[in-house]
This record gives sequence, C-alpha cells and structure tokens, in this order.
Amino acid sequence: MSTRGAMELPTNIEHQLVHCICQKNPLDHLSELRGHFVQFGYVGKCTVPFDKEIGFHRSMDWIQFASEEELHNTLLQENHVTDGVKCLLFYPLCFSVF
Repeated sequence: MSTRGAMELPTNIEHQLVHCICQKNPLDHLSELRGHFVQFGYVGKCTVPFDKEIGFHRSMDWIQFASEEELHNTLLQENHVTDGVKCLLFYPLCFSVF
C-alpha cells in the first residue's frame, strides 16, 4: 500500500480538490479511512462526522482527492470493502461541505 496520503500535497496541484461520499462505511477512524483510499492517490481531507447524541459516526464520510483522475480511479474500483462491509461511493453533483 502506498504512503502518498501521509505526504504533503504536491505543489503543482490545482487548488480545486475533488470529493466523493462514502456511505455504509464501518470505519470510524480517519487513519483507517485514509489508509483504504490512499491506494488510489493522494487523499487530502477525510471527514467522518460523529453523532454526539449516540457517540457513533453516521456511516457517511467525505473523502477529498487531489485530482479528477484519482477520484475516477477510486470510483472505477467496484468493491470497496472495509471491515467486511461493502462501501457505496458516489460523486455528488453539488457539494459545499468543505
């Protein structure tokens, strides 16, 4: 597995990073989530929103990639299985969380 996700963002990258949403993800730590997706390219920012009332994450995460190509490579991978659960990935048409 690559360690590119732990490195600094390349300086020649465009300022507009691309995002995807991961649903039904059982991982609740950013390092685990980043570790899974770093194999497809640089992972800029991951967000795992927690529900403070129940103390668990909401099973919907946001992953930020450095380029459209890296996002495309991720979406082309048919099976994203983490902890035995198949995650659902999609690219939102409108996105304003970051």
